[in-house]
Amino acid sequence: MPVFTPDPRLEGAEFERAGERTRRLSVAEGAAWSAMYGFGDAYLAPFAVFLRAGNHAMAFLGTAPLVVGAIAQLAGASLTERIGRRKPLLVLTTATHAVCYLLLFALPFLARDRAVPVLLAVGAALAWLASFGTPAWTSWMGDLTAPAQRGRYFARRNSTLTLTMVASMLAAAALLSAFRARGWIWAGFAALFTVAALARATSSWLFTRHHEPPLTRSPESYFSFWDYLRRAPRSNFTKFSLAVAMMNGAVNTAGPFFSVYMLRDLHWTYFQFTSSTVVYLVAQSVVYRWWGAICDRHGARSVLKATSVILPVLPLLWASTTSYPALLGAQVLSGCTWAGFNLASTNFVYDAVTPQKRARVVGYHGLLNAFFTLAGGNLVGATIAEAVPAAFSIGPIHVTLLSSLPVVFVVSSLLRVLAATIMLPRFHEVREVEHVGTLQILRRLGTGEPVVTAGMELATRLPILGRFFPPRPGDPPAGKGGRPVG
Repeated sequence: MPVFTPDPRLEGAEFERAGERTRRLSVAEGAAWSAMYGFGDAYLAPFAVFLRAGNHAMAFLGTAPLVVGAIAQLAGASLTERIGRRKPLLVLTTATHAVCYLLLFALPFLARDRAVPVLLAVGAALAWLASFGTPAWTSWMGDLTAPAQRGRYFARRNSTLTLTMVASMLAAAALLSAFRARGWIWAGFAALFTVAALARATSSWLFTRHHEPPLTRSPESYFSFWDYLRRAPRSNFTKFSLAVAMMNGAVNTAGPFFSVYMLRDLHWTYFQFTSSTVVYLVAQSVVYRWWGAICDRHGARSVLKATSVILPVLPLLWASTTSYPALLGAQVLSGCTWAGFNLASTNFVYDAVTPQKRARVVGYHGLLNAFFTLAGGNLVGATIAEAVPAAFSIGPIHVTLLSSLPVVFVVSSLLRVLAATIMLPRFHEVREVEHVGTLQILRRLGTGEPVVTAGMELATRLPILGRFFPPRPGDPPAGKGGRPVG
């Protein structure tokens, strides 16, 4: 069990003040990251569609950067252990990341005959820089958050990040639409990526103000990736890592193609495309803190089990209807589900891995996820998208689809069922938690408990209404804390 150890260079109260200040700064840094995502990453796929990228190019854009990012995480973990510092690494990589966003629109513009390959290359560089510091950041924040606080803190942080991302994406959509109306679509993407660069530069500046406790290192904590895999039959964490990797592989069988389906097959406008993502993000922001409380009280594994029941349903909704309102409803369900799954996956890493091994394990965990994601998107998803016709017959039944992508969505659903059935029973919770049944969590989710909880919490924070809704025992003090589809 990881132990929360204070910085020996600071006294207890002084360390807590430094940690609290850094946790607040981390929320601001995360908001800057969200702005970068809302103006930058969220529009990589539309930029690729604008450049007329094909199915394989879209699959590569959606999955290959994950492999590049996983390798970058391994390199970042090794460098973090070697230099024994995390702050300089993150300051440098985020600053370089900002510069690459300026190249994202400039290089394809200068090499228009090779715009798509250049875009893929710059996208890979962005993925490397975005992931290189992930092990260092995970190790760093793990040292500054006590185990009993992590679920609620990261839920609060993620909620703030999500709302910032929503505002950024809406602003980006309005900006891009204004440029498109004047026929300056390329200049519109240039404006978006410039804002993304400025936001990432802000993250670099905020990292310089973070407090960094000493990095705990031990020669005995080193182990190779092969050692990591060989431990699978007896290692609880490796079983968890395989479960998450298999689920991500199944998810990304369809993941890279949702943007193509929206813009190319359903002919959504950029406003509809962005609104769909905003609905997803707002749903996430509403339920994050509820999922965080569930994680703290009942453990991350209970949340993973509950959300894995819903995940196979999501792509079937996209395969069964083209109604825009219905698909917005699917996005609400998707946001509620992925908020829990992603938060629980992160918290399980913090709970199960000792601080000395955390950076390296995060790198190995990312590499395993990237391998399954690449296989799902490129070997399965792209192959089906190219091979299956849009119209075919099954006995006397003739099926006509907008494209082959709904078939990809159905296959993704089946693979999600297999991943959950095979792997989830194989690992166990690492903390002593209060047991709760999967159906009970789903019932609480279905009755709208997260919405009621979020509304009550908002009411306690409003000066006028706060006196009518006093904080419940265990609630954090007010003011403290900390675009997938399908």
